[in-house]
Order: sequence, then C-alpha cells, then structure tokens
Amino acid sequence: MTPPDVPLITIPLALSEVVETACEVVDNIVLVRASEVVSSTHCPRCQSVLVYRHGTISRKFIDLPVRTKRVLIEVDRQRYRCRDCGKGFFLPMEEFDARRSITIRLKKYIEGQGLRRTFGELAQEVGVDEGTIRNIMEDHIAVLRANQHFETPEILGIDEVHTERIFRLVLTNVGENTVFEVLPKRDRQSLDAYLSQLPNRNRVRVVTMDMWRPYRDSVHEYLPQATIVIDKFHVVRMASQAMESVRKKIRLELDRSSRVKLKNDRFLLLRRKSNLTPKQVASLNQILLEYPRLASAYRAKEAFFDIYEMDTVHSAKQAYGDWLAGLNEEDLASFKPLVTAMSNWNKEIFVHFTHPYTNAYTESVNALIKGINRNGRGYSFEVLRAKLLYSADAQITRSMTIRNMSWPAATGDTPSSGLLGLVITTMRRSGTTTTIQYFGSSIADLSQVLDSESKDHHLWSIRSTEKNSGVAQ
Repeated sequence: MTPPDVPLITIPLALSEVVETACEVVDNIVLVRASEVVSSTHCPRCQSVLVYRHGTISRKFIDLPVRTKRVLIEVDRQRYRCRDCGKGFFLPMEEFDARRSITIRLKKYIEGQGLRRTFGELAQEVGVDEGTIRNIMEDHIAVLRANQHFETPEILGIDEVHTERIFRLVLTNVGENTVFEVLPKRDRQSLDAYLSQLPNRNRVRVVTMDMWRPYRDSVHEYLPQATIVIDKFHVVRMASQAMESVRKKIRLELDRSSRVKLKNDRFLLLRRKSNLTPKQVASLNQILLEYPRLASAYRAKEAFFDIYEMDTVHSAKQAYGDWLAGLNEEDLASFKPLVTAMSNWNKEIFVHFTHPYTNAYTESVNALIKGINRNGRGYSFEVLRAKLLYSADAQITRSMTIRNMSWPAATGDTPSSGLLGLVITTMRRSGTTTTIQYFGSSIADLSQVLDSESKDHHLWSIRSTEKNSGVAQ
C-alpha cells in the first residue's frame, strides 16, 4: 500500500515506445514507472526472428520537467538473445538517448535553450548535470556549423576582442549589423586561412578595420577588389589619448587634492564640447583657464574631431593640413602617434568620406562576448561562438525564391554560370525553389538576449544561494 506522504499523480507521457505503469512524487521528483511497447523482434546482427527473452533491467531516463518538478522515467527494459548467433541485445528506442540517459525531447529542449540561457541555470531546471548539457550543446553546435552557412557580406567588419587571455578575431556583416564569424585567434595566419576559403569572396565591396597591418595585408591578398576603410572611432580615439597623455603629465606635477580633481574632470575633457551642458561648459572653461598646456591639447583634440564633420575627401584633407600646421611644438610631440598613423594609413583613413562605414556595431561585440562568458563561467570557445552566431532569438534570415528553368532536350544547350548559377536563355519554367538565406545574429537583438540571460542568471544565483543556505541550516 502506498504511504500517505507519497502523493499519486497522473502524467501522460505521450511516448509511443513505453507505457506508463505507475506514477508518484518522491523527494519533489516525479517518478514515472513504465514498460516497453514491443511491436516486432529480430536480431540486429543476423536479422533472425528466432529470439527469446533473457531477463530484464531497469533503466532511468530524465524527461522534461512538469509544473517545475523534475521528471524521471524508470523503464523496465527487456533483454533478448538470438538463438542463431547467440548475441544478446535490447530493442532500439528512438525516443530515448541511452548514452546520456535522457529522453530525446529533453535533448531537443536543451539544444533550443542552451543558446539562450546559461548551462548552470538550465542544469538546475531539468536535473541534468552541467557537463552533460555542455556535451549535448557541443554536438548540437557541430551540426549547426556543418549545416548553417551565412551569406557573405558586401561590407565586412574586422575587429578583435580579448577574452580568456586570448585575442579573438571577430568578423561582422556591417550592412546587416550581424555577427558573421568569430575565429579563435587574432593573427595573420588565421585571417588568411579564413579569407582564402570564404565563399563568394569577390562579393565583398568594403572592409572596415582598425589600423593593424596584418589585416590590411590579408585583405589586399584575398579581397583585392574591396575598399579598406579605417574605422573613424579608432582614429579619433588617438586624438583623445594624446590629450589624455598631456593631462596625466600635468597631474604628476600637482599636489594630491589637485590631482584628484583633475582626475575627476577627465570626462569633461573627453566629451565633445557641443555635448556638454552650460554648467559643464563653465567647469570646463575653468579647467582650461587653470592649465594652459592642457587647454592647447584640448583645442587640438576638438579640432581633429571636427575633421570628420567635413563632407568631402578634399575638404577633410584640407582641414587635416590646417590642423597639422596649427600644432605648436609641445602638441606636435603629444599627438605624434596620431600624426604617424595619419601618414601610414592616409588612403584608408580618408576613404571614409566616400565610404562612411564604421565598426561601431563590431566594437559592441566585445561587451557581448565578455557578458556571455561571464554568465557562463567560462564557456569553451565553440560554445561562446555558437551563442553569438546561432542564437535563434537574434537570427536575421530572408527567404529567396528562384524560378527553376529547364532546357529543351532537343537543343542540346547547357546552362552557363551566372549570379544565381543560372542564365536565362531558351528555358521553360519547371516550378520554383525557395531557400532561406542566413545573415547571422543581429547584434542589437543579441544585446537584448544577453540582458535577459543576465537577469535569469542573477535569479538562478539567488535561488542557488538560498537553497545552499537552507541545506546548511
């Protein structure tokens, strides 16, 4: 007789290979006892039907949670032996993953949720070990990588992020604002290997990047038709850094209270004057009045930023020439790294005024990667890459319909290569084919996914702490 403290419940399994025989709740876990449904029996080795029963074994499988409770299915599995070859075997079960002791539907649930949530939170919800979830996701990611290919962008962004003490190479579709690819290393060899195998690489018209020579050399070799544009934010940042170097030198000469004040005022100096409030402008003017050397560097910084307000390459180059001629000796020394960069990358910097593309969205991937990695407590690179590239909540896709044409057999004509692999000559229509184009994960949507994941991770951490505290008490 069932003890009074063990409640009996009924849960329809909706599985065709087993039939429920009993169900109860034990330690807040729904335990479902079931037996196999046998349709036909033959030996998988020799196909003989001369088989006989050879004992049973109980096997437990974790299933999808029900009403926040974990579900465990205990299946009495029948073992068989073949009279012809003597081999012992179990009947195959398509709805269960025997290797991981979970149901297939739970596996699919983990695959779907694993790119949206942290592994730790997911493990706590379904009752599967975090390492098992990691293994499931690694297999799933391998399938995604083999079957899902993104459209080669017309405007390619190249940048890098630093995580786990390694620089990763990040490629984005600037035109679509999506993550296109993430490579494990940021070096010339990795970029060469990738670009040399890039499908339809002659489709790339523009490449945005920072001022790292191996990027430029690799693009020149494998994407010779592409126009290289140096991201303007990397350029103007050098002007801010030059002014900052002056501020830091001045701080070394001040007493402690003045050093602290000048440190706190750095944000006024770094922002554009046009973006300051009247009160902030008054504070800024006081600083510049007190430190003439810093005032000169600040004016040089602001004047350099103004160059990017120009409408044409000619006016921008003229503005830069005027700016350079107007630097005094001290400012010229402070801004020397910027002046050198302008000389070495002159063509790629000024082409911005005819191709006004930036790596602004590419730069934001840095924060995304660090946030995802922080929530996941150190994902492997492949998992980190998959969360960026394959998040279902952030995918940008479009359907493309192509009219299929056939050539009359009597003409003997054969199709020649074109943009879509077809050139319409004397063809007749034989239906249409619709394909899905994948462009990668929207960086803006990924930010929202990460924000949601961070909140869920925070709640999971709180619950884990409360649970552990309860156990300790």
